[in-house]
Amino acid sequence: MRSTQAEYTGTRPFFSDERFADAVGGVFVDVANPEELTGDDYEVQFSGNGEYWQLQNTSAGETVIDSVTYQGSSRDEWNFPIVDGLSVKVVNVPDSFKVAEAMIDESDTNAVVWLEGNGTQSLEGNPGGVYDAGINYVQYSTEARQFNPFPLDKANIFPVKVVFDTSASDQSLGQQFLSSWRKPVFVDELQPTPVTAYDMTDPDNPRQLYIAYTAAGVQPAPLNFPLSGQKFVVFDAPYQNTARYGEVASQDSLFRKEAYLVFDLARTADTLALANRMEIEITPHFPNSDVDTYAFQTQNLFPDLSQQEKESLLDKMKVVPNPYFAFSKYETSFDTPVLKFTHMNEEATIRIFNLAGQLVKTIRKNNNLNEVTWDLRNEAGLKVASGMYIAHVEVPGVGEKILKFAVVQREERIDQF
Repeated sequence: MRSTQAEYTGTRPFFSDERFADAVGGVFVDVANPEELTGDDYEVQFSGNGEYWQLQNTSAGETVIDSVTYQGSSRDEWNFPIVDGLSVKVVNVPDSFKVAEAMIDESDTNAVVWLEGNGTQSLEGNPGGVYDAGINYVQYSTEARQFNPFPLDKANIFPVKVVFDTSASDQSLGQQFLSSWRKPVFVDELQPTPVTAYDMTDPDNPRQLYIAYTAAGVQPAPLNFPLSGQKFVVFDAPYQNTARYGEVASQDSLFRKEAYLVFDLARTADTLALANRMEIEITPHFPNSDVDTYAFQTQNLFPDLSQQEKESLLDKMKVVPNPYFAFSKYETSFDTPVLKFTHMNEEATIRIFNLAGQLVKTIRKNNNLNEVTWDLRNEAGLKVASGMYIAHVEVPGVGEKILKFAVVQREERIDQF
């Protein structure tokens, strides 16, 4: 059984990035019935924030499968739909993180990982957090969901690196909020913070991101990670040194739109805590989304036949429908009659004669399709007369076959006169 992996043709860069090879979904195609293959090109598209998918025959401009919700976790599953002789296997990954790794300078024997998760950033019924449940999407955080209850936009998920460096002489700035994300403190002023966050979509050109954090009281207070933990949010917004949000988090539409990751981290009790630079690299999964598409061709999925199989195929060749009586089920319009020669080898020549022995039409085939259509017109493009016809089929290196069939043309209709 032949199979292929569809090519990713969407707009997200992660699907061609080796860093995320096992963090993305995919589309795999297996041949279920070679005789039903069309040889056409296809594309899988998504909608509804990646919840639904459809299969387009791009060669014919037709939707052949629509609004399918099932997406497997592996191509080895068996309940995928079958159409046009193909089993189309749409594989997805969970709406959660792949991993969050703490990084320190291994050459510094005194360096330690001095931040741990506080274990609160999860929401029952949704994917749990990562880094001991100290990091999560805002939408999946028990506390933070109050200011962003909207579904996670799967098309805008990206990896993040957060750097913690208390010794940096030029620290980044963060916006301070009262506890529980009430009104921001000193709206026009940001506070120095040992935290810097980056969008790592392009690791060669990371985008620094805006952050905000909570602290008790109404006076300026640093983000210093007490043992009890301190929360901060990384936003899908570029870093700036002026305040970006001016309202209570749950009422600030810009805050709600841009809030991305929430952190609830606590300093360990180690005496070396805060002494060295450390990083946390957060790698998400990238579930299927509305900007993802996959394309594949079926010309190369036709099986390679042995000589015996080619001869057997020639023996099975027939004309359908026979007789052709005014119409066939293959027709899509009144003006285009369709008669088919089925079970065709890759290369063949069909010569069609009337009973007087006159050559009416020659059809040459040189493709992987297993059928050939005839529009019941002669070489001059005129409709053939009703009657009996003989087809002489020649398959190079295989043999020849004679087919007899009848044609009854439908009555002509004159719509204008």
